[in-house]
Amino acid sequence: MVGHNYKNLIKSFKDLFVEDSLIDVSDGWYIMVLNVLNIISSHNNIKNSEIKVLSIKSKFGRLRIYLSEYDDYLDGVLDAFEKQSFYICERCGNQVLSSGFGTLCLKCK
Repeated sequence: MVGHNYKNLIKSFKDLFVEDSLIDVSDGWYIMVLNVLNIISSHNNIKNSEIKVLSIKSKFGRLRIYLSEYDDYLDGVLDAFEKQSFYICERCGNQVLSSGFGTLCLKCK
């Protein structure tokens, strides 16, 4: 399922996505996804590489982004955003104080 906001991201970052890229996360993580895509795009420009986004999804209540290839820098970036997502409600973007296998704030539970 790709929401309207994510469809716009795919259009804005069309060079980062392959034809069958999957985005299956809620709107609460939109800003994080936007930030990650900006970083990957800048990294591609600086390194003159063509790393592609294969999928963006929630796995065990965390944001997971899968790429066509990785390097140490992008491994660190994706790891940091994955850890940050554990404390952000995937539905509304509010802070989550503690989490289990779903990342929802008290309001959204």
